[in-house]
Amino acid sequence: MLEKIKIMKLAFDLDGTLYDSLPFVFEADSETRIELGYPSISLEFYKKNFQMKDLKAFYRSLGIKEEHLEIVNDMFFKNFESKGPFYLVEGAKKALQKAVKNIGKENIIILTNRPSNTLDKLLGYNEIINLVNGIYRAPESKSDLIFELADSGFVYIGDLVSDGQACLDARNKGTKEIRFYGVLHEAAFNPRQDMISFIENHRDFAYPLESLNDIDVVLREIKSG
Repeated sequence: MLEKIKIMKLAFDLDGTLYDSLPFVFEADSETRIELGYPSISLEFYKKNFQMKDLKAFYRSLGIKEEHLEIVNDMFFKNFESKGPFYLVEGAKKALQKAVKNIGKENIIILTNRPSNTLDKLLGYNEIINLVNGIYRAPESKSDLIFELADSGFVYIGDLVSDGQACLDARNKGTKEIRFYGVLHEAAFNPRQDMISFIENHRDFAYPLESLNDIDVVLREIKSG
């Protein structure tokens, strides 16, 4: 009997990769700043500093004082709960459908930092939950989770430089079969040039993806091993 070939797992980030949620995230954080008495900031400054590896460091970069670091994220999610409706990024559903057809639903997952109580509302807008094998949550950095999932190879599509850094951290723990595709579409949370710079500095495992309409490039790489 022929040995069954192991296919790399394909993971998608959620916000900024599959969903165009940046406007709502920025709005909720802006409302939180007002409630705490901070001045407004530009979207460009927000995107430049946005990362999920260390939430306290992220909020410090936005000028939040130490005394507010323990409450600011809870305040954000309270404001965020009322936002929506959320729409899929162009090409997202077709990308998932192509992935299912080419490598099987059992090999496709979503990674997210979202609290579980915000997921049902988000996924209720579209039926993408039926196109993936599961949703995995990491409260902040995803590196430990990626390391655990990368037993037979792992490909991650994300819009944050910190997503790429999480892949790098997982690789540094000893799992080298990890690839990162930094998506460059307009819905991305980080500035385009910041992602390009990260990719250029890590050409051994990081690649650009102009949009989810280019998913065929990723799928060919997965199937070729």
